[in-house]
Amino acid sequence: MICRLLLSLIMMQSILARIDVEDIKKVSKTFVGEKQDVAINPKGPLNLMRGYIVNRNGYMYNKRFYSPEIDTDYALSKKGLSDENEQEYNFTRTPVNDRVHKDLDTKSLEGKYLSTYHALLIKMFPSADGDLSIEAGRSNALTNFLRADHVKKDTKYILAALLLLSEGVDVKIAVDYKGKKNNLVIKSKTCKEKEFVNVVMHTAGIDPVTNEHSDSIYQSEAAGIVKFYMQCKDNPLLKKEGKFAMPATKEKFESGKFLNSAAFLIQTYIYEFIDTAEDYRDFVNAA
Repeated sequence: MICRLLLSLIMMQSILARIDVEDIKKVSKTFVGEKQDVAINPKGPLNLMRGYIVNRNGYMYNKRFYSPEIDTDYALSKKGLSDENEQEYNFTRTPVNDRVHKDLDTKSLEGKYLSTYHALLIKMFPSADGDLSIEAGRSNALTNFLRADHVKKDTKYILAALLLLSEGVDVKIAVDYKGKKNNLVIKSKTCKEKEFVNVVMHTAGIDPVTNEHSDSIYQSEAAGIVKFYMQCKDNPLLKKEGKFAMPATKEKFESGKFLNSAAFLIQTYIYEFIDTAEDYRDFVNAA
């Protein structure tokens, strides 16, 4: 009960702390880059106004809670009789227990992609209390990894790398399995020795397997998300004119197929994650 209350407070704080639309406008009009001579493309993925519009219009909310690919977890139980002597029922909805439908055809490229996409959608937007949220009680959840003390300073680079991969850009990102603990590494494409990020993919928390405290919980969800976006870079379904590409026309937008785009997923996540103008500016500079 206490854990659920704390999680609810964290979610409420996240909702209240989401970056203000005026801050988005302000940062979008400023110049960024090392020489402060680069402007944010108002029609590009770095403009968080996209996330604001998605949030206000409930696109991700509807995608998360009403996708036919998701097997929603709910229960209906008898409550008792009403004053009018009619049977009443209790309806319980538990979004964190949602799963991808098992009958998806994972043998085809499209079916395999959709299965993985929706599995990550559930993990990235667990929405424990029924409201769309990236907050999770799991120690190996992406949001918790990005907020870990030893990862915070590099979060902007990690999110920028995922965004760039979703746009088909080649990014030197990988999980290094060579040491005793796995590391997430992002390297420069022009200088082999230069590393932008090199963080241990283990954090402290409650082990989801043993349900006991551990100082070394492997961030399997973050590793899975990185792997997914690395594969998305060359996925023909996401290329320009691909079935799930971000829309360039009104007709393609109205088709709604872009809701299955890896770019749509990470852009919406970034909007939900960034909560200050300073964080937004740092993120843009990292990209």
